[in-house]
Amino acid sequence: MKKEEKQRLIEILGKELESATGIYFLDFTGLSAQDMRSLRTAMRKGNIKIRVVKNIVAKFALEKLKLNNLLCFLDGPTAISYVYENPILPSKVINDFSKEKEIRVKGGFIEGSLISSEEIKELALLPNREVLLQKLLFSLSNSLYTLLNTLRSPLQGFVGVLDQISKRS
Repeated sequence: MKKEEKQRLIEILGKELESATGIYFLDFTGLSAQDMRSLRTAMRKGNIKIRVVKNIVAKFALEKLKLNNLLCFLDGPTAISYVYENPILPSKVINDFSKEKEIRVKGGFIEGSLISSEEIKELALLPNREVLLQKLLFSLSNSLYTLLNTLRSPLQGFVGVLDQISKRS
Protein backbone atom coordinates (compact mmCIF):
# COMPACT_ATOMS: atom_id res chain seq x y z
CA MET A 1 0.00 0.00 0.00
CA LYS A 2 1.42 3.36 -0.99
CA LYS A 3 2.04 6.05 1.61
CA GLU A 4 -0.53 8.42 0.04
CA GLU A 5 -3.16 5.70 0.06
CA LYS A 6 -2.44 4.92 3.73
CA GLN A 7 -2.73 8.61 4.60
CA ARG A 8 -6.07 8.80 2.79
CA LEU A 9 -7.37 5.71 4.65
CA ILE A 10 -6.19 7.15 7.97
CA GLU A 11 -8.02 10.41 7.23
CA ILE A 12 -11.23 8.63 6.20
CA LEU A 13 -11.23 6.29 9.21
CA GLY A 14 -10.40 9.18 11.55
CA LYS A 15 -13.32 11.26 10.26
CA GLU A 16 -15.71 8.33 10.53
CA LEU A 17 -14.65 7.41 14.07
CA GLU A 18 -14.54 11.00 15.30
CA SER A 19 -18.32 11.40 15.45
CA ALA A 20 -19.17 7.79 16.34
CA THR A 21 -21.10 7.23 19.59
CA GLY A 22 -20.02 3.59 19.78
CA ILE A 23 -16.90 1.82 18.50
CA TYR A 24 -16.44 -1.95 18.71
CA PHE A 25 -13.30 -3.96 17.95
CA LEU A 26 -13.85 -7.49 16.65
CA ASP A 27 -11.60 -10.46 15.97
CA PHE A 28 -12.96 -12.14 12.86
CA THR A 29 -10.46 -15.02 12.78
CA GLY A 30 -12.12 -18.13 11.37
CA LEU A 31 -14.95 -16.34 9.58
CA SER A 32 -15.37 -17.10 5.90
CA ALA A 33 -16.00 -14.42 3.29
CA GLN A 34 -19.67 -15.47 3.28
CA ASP A 35 -19.82 -15.08 7.08
CA MET A 36 -18.32 -11.59 6.82
CA ARG A 37 -20.91 -10.67 4.17
CA SER A 38 -23.66 -11.89 6.51
CA LEU A 39 -22.22 -9.83 9.36
CA ARG A 40 -21.95 -6.73 7.15
CA THR A 41 -25.55 -7.19 6.00
CA ALA A 42 -26.79 -7.52 9.59
CA MET A 43 -24.82 -4.42 10.58
CA ARG A 44 -26.10 -2.42 7.61
CA LYS A 45 -29.71 -3.15 8.62
CA GLY A 46 -29.03 -1.34 11.90
CA ASN A 47 -27.25 1.55 10.15
CA ILE A 48 -23.97 0.31 11.64
CA LYS A 49 -20.69 0.56 9.76
CA ILE A 50 -18.03 -2.14 9.85
CA ARG A 51 -14.52 -1.98 8.38
CA VAL A 52 -11.66 -4.41 8.23
CA VAL A 53 -8.53 -2.31 8.43
CA LYS A 54 -4.84 -2.88 8.89
CA ASN A 55 -3.88 -2.34 12.51
CA ILE A 56 -1.29 0.28 11.57
CA VAL A 57 -3.94 2.36 9.76
CA ALA A 58 -6.30 2.07 12.75
CA LYS A 59 -3.43 2.91 15.12
CA PHE A 60 -2.61 6.16 13.33
CA ALA A 61 -6.30 7.12 13.05
CA LEU A 62 -6.88 6.49 16.78
CA GLU A 63 -3.72 8.36 17.76
CA LYS A 64 -4.81 11.30 15.64
CA LEU A 65 -8.11 11.35 17.57
CA LYS A 66 -6.20 11.05 20.87
CA LEU A 67 -7.85 7.69 21.59
CA ASN A 68 -4.62 5.97 22.59
CA ASN A 69 -6.42 3.88 25.22
CA LEU A 70 -8.06 1.93 22.35
CA LEU A 71 -4.75 0.78 20.88
CA CYS A 72 -4.81 -2.29 23.14
CA PHE A 73 -7.59 -3.74 20.94
CA LEU A 74 -5.42 -3.67 17.80
CA ASP A 75 -3.90 -7.11 18.17
CA GLY A 76 -4.38 -9.66 15.41
CA PRO A 77 -7.03 -9.43 12.68
CA THR A 78 -9.31 -6.51 13.54
CA ALA A 79 -12.65 -5.34 12.26
CA ILE A 80 -13.92 -2.03 13.59
CA SER A 81 -17.66 -1.54 13.91
CA TYR A 82 -19.05 1.90 14.69
CA VAL A 83 -22.37 3.65 14.89
CA TYR A 84 -23.54 7.27 15.05
CA GLU A 85 -26.91 6.85 16.78
CA ASN A 86 -27.73 4.05 19.22
CA PRO A 87 -24.36 2.98 20.67
CA ILE A 88 -25.80 -0.26 22.11
CA LEU A 89 -27.20 -1.60 18.84
CA PRO A 90 -23.91 -3.10 17.54
CA SER A 91 -23.61 -5.20 20.71
CA LYS A 92 -27.04 -6.70 20.01
CA VAL A 93 -26.20 -7.42 16.35
CA ILE A 94 -22.86 -8.97 17.31
CA ASN A 95 -24.53 -11.06 20.03
CA ASP A 96 -27.15 -12.36 17.58
CA PHE A 97 -24.47 -13.13 14.99
CA SER A 98 -22.30 -14.94 17.56
CA LYS A 99 -25.13 -17.42 18.20
CA GLU A 100 -24.51 -18.82 14.69
CA LYS A 101 -20.82 -18.09 14.05
CA GLU A 102 -17.76 -17.71 16.22
CA ILE A 103 -16.74 -14.06 16.56
CA ARG A 104 -14.79 -12.53 19.41
CA VAL A 105 -15.34 -9.01 20.70
CA LYS A 106 -12.07 -7.47 21.82
CA GLY A 107 -13.65 -4.45 23.49
CA GLY A 108 -15.17 -1.10 22.70
CA PHE A 109 -15.68 2.56 23.38
CA ILE A 110 -19.15 3.95 24.07
CA GLU A 111 -19.78 7.67 24.54
CA GLY A 112 -16.35 8.34 26.01
CA SER A 113 -16.00 5.17 28.11
CA LEU A 114 -13.80 2.16 27.47
CA ILE A 115 -15.76 -1.11 27.79
CA SER A 116 -14.63 -4.71 28.00
CA SER A 117 -15.94 -7.62 25.97
CA GLU A 118 -17.84 -8.85 29.06
CA GLU A 119 -19.58 -5.49 29.44
CA ILE A 120 -20.51 -5.58 25.76
CA LYS A 121 -22.15 -8.99 26.28
CA GLU A 122 -24.13 -7.56 29.20
CA LEU A 123 -25.22 -4.56 27.11
CA ALA A 124 -26.48 -6.90 24.41
CA LEU A 125 -28.85 -8.52 26.90
CA LEU A 126 -30.43 -5.24 28.02
CA PRO A 127 -33.87 -4.42 26.64
CA ASN A 128 -34.09 -1.49 24.25
CA ARG A 129 -34.32 2.09 25.47
CA GLU A 130 -38.12 2.38 25.17
CA VAL A 131 -38.66 -0.69 27.36
CA LEU A 132 -36.22 0.62 29.98
CA LEU A 133 -37.99 4.00 30.03
CA GLN A 134 -41.36 2.28 30.45
CA LYS A 135 -40.01 0.29 33.40
CA LEU A 136 -38.59 3.45 34.95
CA LEU A 137 -41.87 5.35 34.56
CA PHE A 138 -43.81 2.42 36.03
CA SER A 139 -41.46 2.28 39.03
CA LEU A 140 -41.73 6.02 39.60
CA SER A 141 -45.53 6.09 39.32
CA ASN A 142 -45.85 3.04 41.56
CA SER A 143 -43.58 4.66 44.18
CA LEU A 144 -45.60 7.88 44.09
CA TYR A 145 -48.85 5.95 44.48
CA THR A 146 -47.43 4.08 47.49
CA LEU A 147 -46.24 7.34 49.05
CA LEU A 148 -49.63 8.93 48.50
CA ASN A 149 -51.40 6.02 50.20
CA THR A 150 -48.95 6.10 53.10
CA LEU A 151 -49.53 9.80 53.63
CA ARG A 152 -53.30 9.43 53.26
CA SER A 153 -53.62 6.51 55.72
CA PRO A 154 -53.15 8.46 59.01
CA LEU A 155 -55.53 11.15 57.80
CA GLN A 156 -58.21 8.56 56.98
CA GLY A 157 -57.70 6.97 60.39
CA PHE A 158 -58.12 10.35 62.09
CA VAL A 159 -61.32 11.05 60.12
CA GLY A 160 -62.61 7.59 61.13
CA VAL A 161 -61.97 8.32 64.83
CA LEU A 162 -63.77 11.68 64.55
CA ASP A 163 -66.69 9.94 62.84
CA GLN A 164 -66.95 7.38 65.67
CA ILE A 165 -66.83 10.14 68.29
CA SER A 166 -69.58 12.09 66.52
CA LYS A 167 -71.81 8.97 66.39
CA ARG A 168 -71.45 8.42 70.15
CA SER A 169 -72.45 11.93 70.96
